[in-house]
Amino acid sequence: MDINSANLAILTGDIEKYRRRKIMDDLDDNIVYIDPLGYKSKIKVANNNIIVGRRGSGKTTIMLAAYKDRIDCTIIKFDCQHIRNYDENKIIIKLVSKVLSEVSNGAQIRKNELSSKVKEIKKGFWEKPKAELHLKEEQEEQEELKEVDNICELIADMYNLLVVDVYDLPEEITYKRATIQIDKHTKSKESKSSIRKQSGLGGSLGVNASYHNIGLKINAMNNILKESVQSQNDKGEQNTKSELSYEEVIKKSKSQILDELIEPIAELLSMYRKIVKNEVSLYLDDFYQINMDKHVRIIQYLHNIYKQSKNSAFCFKLCTLPNRIKINKENDIILSIKDDFSEILLDKDLINIEGLKKYLIQILCALRKDLEIQPQDIENLFSNEESILYLVIASGGTPRDFLLMFRDMVDIVKAENSNRRIGKADIYSVVRAMREDKDENIEYDVNITPEMIQDALIKINNDIIVGKNTNVFLFPNSKKDEYELLLRNLVNARYLHLIKEKVSSENRKKEYFSAYLIDMSFYISGKQIKRGFKFRPFWEKDNESRYNEIASAPIFSFD
Repeated sequence: MDINSANLAILTGDIEKYRRRKIMDDLDDNIVYIDPLGYKSKIKVANNNIIVGRRGSGKTTIMLAAYKDRIDCTIIKFDCQHIRNYDENKIIIKLVSKVLSEVSNGAQIRKNELSSKVKEIKKGFWEKPKAELHLKEEQEEQEELKEVDNICELIADMYNLLVVDVYDLPEEITYKRATIQIDKHTKSKESKSSIRKQSGLGGSLGVNASYHNIGLKINAMNNILKESVQSQNDKGEQNTKSELSYEEVIKKSKSQILDELIEPIAELLSMYRKIVKNEVSLYLDDFYQINMDKHVRIIQYLHNIYKQSKNSAFCFKLCTLPNRIKINKENDIILSIKDDFSEILLDKDLINIEGLKKYLIQILCALRKDLEIQPQDIENLFSNEESILYLVIASGGTPRDFLLMFRDMVDIVKAENSNRRIGKADIYSVVRAMREDKDENIEYDVNITPEMIQDALIKINNDIIVGKNTNVFLFPNSKKDEYELLLRNLVNARYLHLIKEKVSSENRKKEYFSAYLIDMSFYISGKQIKRGFKFRPFWEKDNESRYNEIASAPIFSFD
């Protein structure tokens, strides 16, 4: 395959589709995720997942690929970007109401299937030998249909409660609760009658305790919000001498109201799982767009629903940037990434650059499997092995950057109307355009400002690029906690790329460092690396398998 191949033109044309892929996209047969570590199967399990990777690392793609094969799961896809400025309770209502809406659709589909089945069974009643069998079958289907009908009604009630009544509530409400003291016999009688009425389901209390309990809780919350709880004393003439009534003033926060709905929501989802036979999985894309101060409340709320639902009825998966998630308040350890979540880390260190090169080329070939383009075909487009490695380095190992840069280099060569191969100069040409994309798409942490990022980049440039005339530095691990926010912003923005987390330095003994590669855009001048610049081949080993280019790199800190 050469640079003017028709198949190559089709492949590079499809790269733009990959770049614009969104979690809300419908799926097609061309969505492929190269999965050497089996991450897709990990996502398919009904556990809560945290999927971590830099922009363009494939977070959205892996969720779409995992979703593609599911037939036993109700998937709710949610892009968090458009709710980033909502307060945390409104975000919770948006997420839960979206879940209820999708679950309602699934229950309605099941209801329609059962209704059709009952009609078909009734058509067979005229066959007398089978009439008894048909009758029994119809009774079973009618019973299941009644259950589905009940759950559809309860889902609608819960949805309306959240969206209509709770969503716009102030942060705190005050209401009066009337309490009636009455003799034990009368109170018991009134309670049973009230319960049967409030459940909204009718029939015996033993028909289905779960539906009954959910109905009670929804009605109780509706009564509170509408301040409709009335003392029997208000009915005047209906009171008896044995009764004594009084009013109790109660205050509830919006958070308390939502917390009281966790159990019935979990119970609803458990009933849905039992009847429709589907798990419910909430996919949260770009969760890092939401302010980290809101993370704790949102994550713990969803986790509580997960914990209280039965038989793997509910789980959630969220995508975020490295170190851009907060699951506990300060000095309060409730959840653990290790124990309560199944974490998936998509970013790969640059130290194994050969393995990374093969992985990225596999992704490129898999974009259009029908073209049958092989890794060797891609490698033959480059002038030499070093040129391919430089493309991997220029991309920082990020799949999206690798694909976009490859496409742009092909376009550059084709624009010359030549049949030559891709060389280093072509890589350098597209680095500047990629730098502009990075500058325009920085995601800042709460305590990091654009000025802090710019000051850090100036210092790195002055101290390492200019001062040491090289592109690799070692950062003391003893100082990483102090500068964690700044470092992770620089890595997430792809100005820095992690080579290896725990390395030694020949310049300072008995201490560990993290080795970072400075993005190639800092030391490119036109179509070449700056004259006399010491570009470190950090991946090379000596005869004793030591990374000397890393060990001899300068030590740097923001001090």
